[in-house]
Amino acid sequence: FGQVKKRRKKMRILLPPSLLSLLLLVVVHDDVDGHGTMIDPSPRQPESLYWYSVGCMIGCVCSGGGKETYPSLESVECVDPIEPTNNDALSWNVDSKSPREDWNRYMPFRSPGSSIPLDACGIASGFLPTAAVQFAHEFSSSVEQGTKGTHLPPGTVTTWTADSIVEASFSLMVNHGGGYQYRVCPKSEEMTNDCFEQNPLSFETDTHIVTTNQKTQTIEIPATDVSSGVRPIGSTWRRIPLPGCNCDIGSNCDSLSTNDQRRS
Repeated sequence: FGQVKKRRKKMRILLPPSLLSLLLLVVVHDDVDGHGTMIDPSPRQPESLYWYSVGCMIGCVCSGGGKETYPSLESVECVDPIEPTNNDALSWNVDSKSPREDWNRYMPFRSPGSSIPLDACGIASGFLPTAAVQFAHEFSSSVEQGTKGTHLPPGTVTTWTADSIVEASFSLMVNHGGGYQYRVCPKSEEMTNDCFEQNPLSFETDTHIVTTNQKTQTIEIPATDVSSGVRPIGSTWRRIPLPGCNCDIGSNCDSLSTNDQRRS
């Protein structure tokens, strides 16, 4: 997948008036396998870039394994997928120009929110230890591969006032495309995917504010939102503002020589 320079995205989101004590989750996925991380509020995960889920298809629970160049329903053990609801706001294989045509048909952003992660806050390294195909990250701390993010102790606490507009940001290191949504879960409840799913936040503005890692340049980019056919119903997902090259591996499009990887 395409490498990109580190970029930070900042946006304003509206907090609902009914939630007074909040925990925050950002969902950024197409393959649901990051590599992005929250910046503000600070994430609880150590080496937070490496907490996600791999092997995800729409309508199925992520398998925790795979990550082939062309993953299939069989390779991620998705036996009962749903059909895509998002066929327009794509950031990968736009217009199905790949020689393999619509090979990303069942990727998570094709029906935003319908892929079920292995944990609401990701798992360490993204891959289960039992996965046949995996590229596990070795943590510098004592974190074990497959540890659930919800099982970690609380991190730095950020306090927001209910019914207010706040700024949140994340950093994108590897561009897997797709989109994202901010969600919260009341601190009094168990941190489950269902809890976060019941409390999606709305975007206050219709733009992204993108800065370089050195904060030497700021770019404002119009947002592309998806609200139809998403989960939870009535919520909005937002497409990543930096699309990959329109070729299958997302980089070096002009120099590729393999027909399977070239843009048609």
